[in-house]
Amino acid sequence: MSSNLFTPSTPLTLSLNLDDGAMDFYPRASVFGGGAVVDTVDLVHVGLGRYAATWTPGALLSYDVLFLVCVDVARTVESGLYTRELERWQSDAIIASAISLPTLPASIADQVWDELLTAHAISGSAGEFLARLTAARSGNIDDSNTRVRLVEKIWRNRLELEDGDSGNWVLYDDDSVTPLLTWSVTDKTDGPITQQIRTPSRRTRGV
Repeated sequence: MSSNLFTPSTPLTLSLNLDDGAMDFYPRASVFGGGAVVDTVDLVHVGLGRYAATWTPGALLSYDVLFLVCVDVARTVESGLYTRELERWQSDAIIASAISLPTLPASIADQVWDELLTAHAISGSAGEFLARLTAARSGNIDDSNTRVRLVEKIWRNRLELEDGDSGNWVLYDDDSVTPLLTWSVTDKTDGPITQQIRTPSRRTRGV
C-alpha cells in the first residue's frame, strides 16, 4: 500500500496505471474515511494505460483509496484481470505536527523527573517505592555524616580527665567549652581517680 500527502480542501489527482497499457477499462476509486466510504470517483483514461481523476479531500487526517477496474461504463462489473490496489492519503497537518515530535520526549522526561515524589503515594507503585528509597538513602547519608563528625570530634576536640569515678572524662564540643560526651573512669580497683590537686589531665583541641 502506497502512502501520499494531501492538503485539506485542496484538489488532488487519483490515478491508476495498468501495466499492460490497456485503454478500454473503467476504473473506479472508492474513498474510505473513518471506516466508511465517503466518496466514489470515476477515473478516465488519459493515455498509455493511465487513468486519472481529480478529488478534493475533506478535513479528516487520512483516507484510504481502493481502486477497482471495471469492464462497463456504469462500473458495476469488476474485471478479473487486475488486482485491487489500495492507497493511503494522509493530511500534511500530521507531518507538520510531527516536526515538533523530537522535542516531545525531552518535554516528557522533564515532567517525569521534575514530578514531586510526594504526589505518588499509592502503595506498590513505582513512585511510592522511589519515595521510600530516597527517604531511606537521605536518612542513611545524614546518619553517616553525623557519625563521621562525631569520630572527628573524638579524635580532635578538647578532652579532660578529672578527679572522681563518674562522668569524669569529658569530651568538649568544637567550642572547647560545651561538654559533648562523658565517660566514667576509675583506677584499677574501681576506685575514684585522684590527680594533682584540682588539676585535671587535659588534651587540647587538635589542629
